[in-house]
This record gives sequence, structure tokens and C-alpha cells, in this order.
Amino acid sequence: MLGAFGRLANGVWSDRAGSRLGPLRAVALATTVGFGLAALLQPGPAALLAAVLVPAAALAISWNGLVFTAAGELAPPGRAATAMAASNTANYVAAAAAPALGGLVAQSAGWPAMLAMGAAAALASGVTLHRLAEPATTHPT
Repeated sequence: MLGAFGRLANGVWSDRAGSRLGPLRAVALATTVGFGLAALLQPGPAALLAAVLVPAAALAISWNGLVFTAAGELAPPGRAATAMAASNTANYVAAAAAPALGGLVAQSAGWPAMLAMGAAAALASGVTLHRLAEPATTHPT
């Protein structure tokens, strides 16, 4: 439910800001911090870990609507459908592989390592997003 609400809130934020990449960058940074902090707190009290991990996980699943829209807006003329299809394919392949990979890392190296892997993935997303220029087609409403 939090992820679904986050998708709607991110869409409203993005439309009002006239930017897809700005909110995506902020979500990537907050997700990086949340998972990184959860990795550090993992051996600690469960209530504290939950207070950090639940919002981080909600953020981690709240971004895909903006990515889908940004893919279409960033695509060259006549290639929006291909860009959006490639974005969705990458999303679903990652969604299929991440639980198995995360479980393997958690089993072999521990939960803090698996949470750190989530932080690293969010950081890599943020770095990638930082290199992109906002498309000229977006505008505040």
C-alpha cells in the first residue's frame, strides 16, 4: 500500500515540478540512505530497523511510474514505445532476479550485506539519473 501511494505521490510531485528526473533523483538518494542506514541498524532493535526499512522499501517500489514516463520523454522522436518497452523489460527482469540474488547474498554474507546491496543499487541509479538531462517536453501544470 505504501508503494502504491508513493507512486501516486511521485506522479503528483513530478507533474507539479515539471520534472521527472528531479523527483527520481530524490527518491534514489532517499532509498540509498534508507537501505544504507538499515544495513547499519540490522543487528539492532527490530522496531528501529522497521522504522527505517519500511519507508525505504516503500520508496524502492515507488519510482517505476516516473521511470516509465521519463523513458518515453527522453526517447528520440519516434522511439518512445521502444524506450518504454525496454524500460519495462529491464524493470521486470530485475524484479525477477533481485529476490533470488538478495536471498543468496543474505544467506552467504548476511542481511546487512543484502541491505547494503540495495543501497548500492539505489546509488547506482542516482548516479545514472544525475548524468541525464531533463527533457524539454515536461512542464509544470
